[in-house]
Amino acid sequence: MSNQNITENNHLLSKTCSILLTVIFFILSFLTGFNNIAIFVLGILTLGITILLSYKSLKGISIYTLGIILIPLLSYGVIMSLSYFSGSLYSLTTRIFLTFNILLFVIAGYFSRKIEGFSFKWIFIGIFLSLSVISLINVIFTSVYYGPFYGFRLTNYYSYYDGVSSRFNVGSSAYALCGFSVKEVPIEYYLLYPFLLLTSIPFYLLGERRNKFNIITSCSFVLVALISLIFVISKISLIYILVYLVFICLVSLIIVYRKLYGKPLRYTIYGLGILVFIFGLLLFLNAQLSLTGIRNLFSSNRLFNYLFNTNRFSENALILLNGVFSKEKMIGFPVYFDYQYGNWCLPTNNILINQFMYGGIFGFIFFLVIIGLFVYLFIKLRKVSLDDKLYKYFPILFVIAYFVTTMIIDQNSYDQFDYGLVFANYLSPFFYISLFVFGHYYSLISMEEVKNEA
Repeated sequence: MSNQNITENNHLLSKTCSILLTVIFFILSFLTGFNNIAIFVLGILTLGITILLSYKSLKGISIYTLGIILIPLLSYGVIMSLSYFSGSLYSLTTRIFLTFNILLFVIAGYFSRKIEGFSFKWIFIGIFLSLSVISLINVIFTSVYYGPFYGFRLTNYYSYYDGVSSRFNVGSSAYALCGFSVKEVPIEYYLLYPFLLLTSIPFYLLGERRNKFNIITSCSFVLVALISLIFVISKISLIYILVYLVFICLVSLIIVYRKLYGKPLRYTIYGLGILVFIFGLLLFLNAQLSLTGIRNLFSSNRLFNYLFNTNRFSENALILLNGVFSKEKMIGFPVYFDYQYGNWCLPTNNILINQFMYGGIFGFIFFLVIIGLFVYLFIKLRKVSLDDKLYKYFPILFVIAYFVTTMIIDQNSYDQFDYGLVFANYLSPFFYISLFVFGHYYSLISMEEVKNEA
């Protein structure tokens, strides 16, 4: 077979791979409920496609290199499968598939790097299309039930179902697609989809900016995101939107002005990160009932009392973080009514704090290890020389956006009337998309290190 025919076949295979994976990730992004079995099926298909199209390069794969990242990820999956939290809410099937799903998407991502001509561009267009469809469904149903711009009009109204009041007022709620039905949800669940759509701004900035297709697609996705956000504007949603827009603006400024103002912008992000760490540490100390001195100090100051005790986020965090080192909470704990606080112990809007509930101190530690692996990956990736900036940075930026979003609006619960319906991060399709991206770029970095050593 001539070299030209081989090249044409490879080009056809890479196009076929892109189309198949685009369809798979479109469907994956659309899974908004407890669909671990469906995620498993998509994971099998993804792994099968990547192995089939990269089998000629499998000899170059190091089991040792792959095992380094699989050990912490596998440990996290096992802990979450066996935790009291998972056992109290999810079926045995869902818990078993959890560990397999983690392995499937990481390994599939690792093998995808071996596919000649592989591109993330169409995969993420498929993801954005899915996010757009979900966002439009959510905004249509929310407008039908509440009317547009209800956030400020209905702040003193509550929904009732069989005589039971919703957890939050109508102004802090929305309607969203959950599985195969639409339910009344906290506003945080609704906001995740338009927030992730806003990451299409870096998609445009990193691509060929004069490319009409990039401009049209990026503007379309941003338009859908803005429509979804404007229709649910309220006091609480406005705070979330402003915080997230600051993040998007910082990322966009770094992309556009990275050569001129890269260091000041990076230092700004580092400074914000340190402030968030200090706040989290103080919140944790304040939550311990045994440290009465700190609790009394914060309670005596009006500002500190609001920040650490009386706002919607801290009220949940206080109950959840109290006594996390005790035997009862060592490997996670279920939703329960706390008689000391006189309120339900529910997940917060922060993905890090929720790890204590989902998997106890061990789940929290292994989740930090996963975050650390992503940070390590991003640092190493910056040193890799690649001409295609969209390929080099955008998938990682999307993953960072997902984790930043879940730091402020973790979509942990999707039913206002049933405290038992909690949607943990390890059931989210975006968690598995992040793992696929991680596996892909970890493979790239491993190959670069081997080349440098040679």
